[in-house]
Amino acid sequence: MTHFETVRVAAVQATPVMLDAEATVDKAIGLIGEASSQGAKLVVLPETFVPLYPSNAWAQASAAFSGSNELWERLWENSVDVPGPLVDRLVEAARENTVRVAIGVNER
Repeated sequence: MTHFETVRVAAVQATPVMLDAEATVDKAIGLIGEASSQGAKLVVLPETFVPLYPSNAWAQASAAFSGSNELWERLWENSVDVPGPLVDRLVEAARENTVRVAIGVNER
């Protein structure tokens, strides 16, 4: 008889700190710790959680107002270098909590 290990997975439903990569990574690290403390071995955060998900509807709507260029510049400034210091912090949080993490980022 084959024995399979049970793995607890945390599917995290959360919103990022909009257009603030540092604060969003801080939030993610807290969520990773919380999930780990509840027994999760795999923590899955939302698609492009850092710094936000630029949906097509969001992108189209942003073009209709005068701050569109500033908005896209802030998205670029808060995008993530891979590899880079924000990724290093997430990797360390996974290591410290003995979990695997799947997280989406806007990569620069």
